[in-house]
Amino acid sequence: MMVLVCGMLLAGTMQPPGDAISQEVQRLGGTWQVTSSQSEGNDLTERVKGYRYVFDGQLMKLQDRQGKPIKRADSKPDERPFLINVLTNPKTIDLTIQVKGKAYLSLGIYRLQDDELTLCLSEPGAPRPTEFKSRQGVTLVVLQKIKK
Repeated sequence: MMVLVCGMLLAGTMQPPGDAISQEVQRLGGTWQVTSSQSEGNDLTERVKGYRYVFDGQLMKLQDRQGKPIKRADSKPDERPFLINVLTNPKTIDLTIQVKGKAYLSLGIYRLQDDELTLCLSEPGAPRPTEFKSRQGVTLVVLQKIKK
């Protein structure tokens, strides 16, 4: 079976996971604006609408409504390395978050449809969400891609 899979990869009939990830990172690339947000079941849309998530390679940068970097408590820009898995359903995203000099992992799922990105992220240390729904320890954010 392994020979068959390797042969299919070489013949080009299956796409290697690395290529699929690179293509997905490219699709995510750019600036996304918050259109709605819920945390722990509470609507936060009015508070965060217009904030921006900029995907640059495998780094997610947070910005305010004017495009200025949001700062962490240590005054450094809030930039979060991420890893994705495109072979799961739903697709998964793991974000590294820096808090007071320590790195924490936030596990999530995402859906990318045309120019809309939906992120469902757990609080650091909590299990990965299994559905696109805000609940205790889970934040749901819907973003629209900003066209240049």
